[in-house]
Amino acid sequence: MSALLHNSRKGTSMISDQLRNDIWQELLDSDRFVRYYEALANHDRRKHLMTLLFLAAGAASSVAAVFELVPEHDVVRIVANAVVGVMALWVFFADYAKKAEVANSISTRFSRLDIEWRSLWTAVEEEIEKAEAHSRYLALAKERLDATQRSGDAGIVDSRRLNEKSEVAAFKTVSERYA
Repeated sequence: MSALLHNSRKGTSMISDQLRNDIWQELLDSDRFVRYYEALANHDRRKHLMTLLFLAAGAASSVAAVFELVPEHDVVRIVANAVVGVMALWVFFADYAKKAEVANSISTRFSRLDIEWRSLWTAVEEEIEKAEAHSRYLALAKERLDATQRSGDAGIVDSRRLNEKSEVAAFKTVSERYA
């Protein structure tokens, strides 16, 4: 049975099963990372927008209190100024816009890497030489590490929920594409 399975896969005699499996895992991961960082970017964009909306609401309340458009303006002014102060600090320290920009950039980079991993997988299926497969694998794996390093440098917090959702979608898509 194993000989039949081995012979049914083109190119497996050229590369080891371990390298073939490693390339397959990286192919899955590249698709997952595209989805994951795109979802993180969208999530941080929404956080940034919500923070700005709260800041605008606080500023509007401050303006209304200054012009005495709201009764009991002293309480409103104090609360509004406190909200504006907290939100201004929050915008500065959380920097969701920067995190969204970095996550989007990483997603774009993984889109390019995904094309390269697909190309390598196709080459594996078409009997690529072991040395060439290994060389391409190492180069692409290094690029993946470089891309994910930017996430940590930007202070992007991992989301287990988004990661799991991306993993399921990537597995389904890649499995269907190469079945």
